[in-house]
Amino acid sequence: MRKNRIFIYFISFVFFVLLTSALSGCLIVFDHIQEPPDVPVETTSILETPDPNENGDETTPTPDPEVTTPVPQASAPITDVQLEDYYRLASDMWDAYQANAPTVVVHTSADLDLSQAMAYIRMLIPRHFQLRETKSYEDDVLVSITYECLFPLAIDESYDQVVSYLHGVVDDNIEPGMTDREKLQVIHDWVVQRNTYPDTYDEDSRSAAALVLRGDAICSGYTDAVKIMCDYAGIPCVNLSGRAVNAKGERGNHGWNAVRVEGEWLHLDATFDDPKSESGEQICIHDYFLITTDEISANHSFDLRLTWEEMRDFAVWYY
Repeated sequence: MRKNRIFIYFISFVFFVLLTSALSGCLIVFDHIQEPPDVPVETTSILETPDPNENGDETTPTPDPEVTTPVPQASAPITDVQLEDYYRLASDMWDAYQANAPTVVVHTSADLDLSQAMAYIRMLIPRHFQLRETKSYEDDVLVSITYECLFPLAIDESYDQVVSYLHGVVDDNIEPGMTDREKLQVIHDWVVQRNTYPDTYDEDSRSAAALVLRGDAICSGYTDAVKIMCDYAGIPCVNLSGRAVNAKGERGNHGWNAVRVEGEWLHLDATFDDPKSESGEQICIHDYFLITTDEISANHSFDLRLTWEEMRDFAVWYY
């Protein structure tokens, strides 16, 4: 009898151990296959403004044709709805930039082309920047896109002071009663006389800060300085991007401005109006001051991300 009880106890113990192990195994398996909570997934891309490895004119340095940035292929036509998205993104980013918080969240399912978006934003923001795009998804559905401007140039640590200085130049040199043409000539001539296009340049030469602090900016520095001063003077102005050809037939990326004067959009290229003299004397000419699209098209072209018509249409929409 006692042996039978011992045997029963033993069998019960073994059964208990086996049952416990089995349950533990099930719990472990169930825990392993539990799915994490549903959270948004993000993807991030960063694009930088093209290297303004300039120009094309006998008065300014020209790039080595072998390293000139190739011309991008034309993008597919966009719908009116997409165009409105690009316009509003650029406008909202400019407003955010002026508020010192250059970040815009777009709650949309529209998947905008990042380089196209940058091209429109660049027309308004007078500063070298990178554009970071972060897409957020829920259940594989795009729910929002965050766009953020990043400013990588070291010299731009003093950018706010540079902007204040340029505003002061406008206050000191533009007099009450001046026409917009007269104001623009003051701005154009000051920028040209302040800077000397460098034979060699560094990353910081892209900035308007280089023009003010060092006097060695390249085309984007001229362009941004003009834009900052025009904005402050109340003159509609946008930055344009394209390419330019010099007398030797060499072509390179280039930037200049378009301004609205008496209801007409005209071109202003302060870089090309800053020739170098053999004596080193500072020269200011007006060959590219308030000229028409037909005139500037002789050696400038609109063959990067946006055509002239697209840039003009946005400028008309914004202003």
